[in-house]
Amino acid sequence: ANRFISGFYPVCIMMRLFKAFAAQPRLAIVTKTLALAANDLTHFGIVFLSIFFTYVAMGMAFFGREVESFASFDRACLALLEALMGEFSVEEMELSGRPIAFFFFGTYMMAAVLLL
Repeated sequence: ANRFISGFYPVCIMMRLFKAFAAQPRLAIVTKTLALAANDLTHFGIVFLSIFFTYVAMGMAFFGREVESFASFDRACLALLEALMGEFSVEEMELSGRPIAFFFFGTYMMAAVLLL
């Protein structure tokens, strides 16, 4: 419990900082923009997470037995987040089959990077 509180405390400090930004007109633009975009960001998050978790399940089904990074839910999530950041290994996935790896990785990158 203490680690959770210690880890959450910087988030509280950050929120107080955003509250202090309201006093400065130039900095208030950031908080006003986030407030106005909150609804759109929520809907984007819902769509993104739906697509992301679909690809997590698909990656576990396609590569879970052969590729260690897709062996469990948390590893598959981490592997797909790393792929979004540019760190990926298609060679591991190709062990399961080249067409499946190409389909999976190609459609994931198109959906996550280009469409979203």
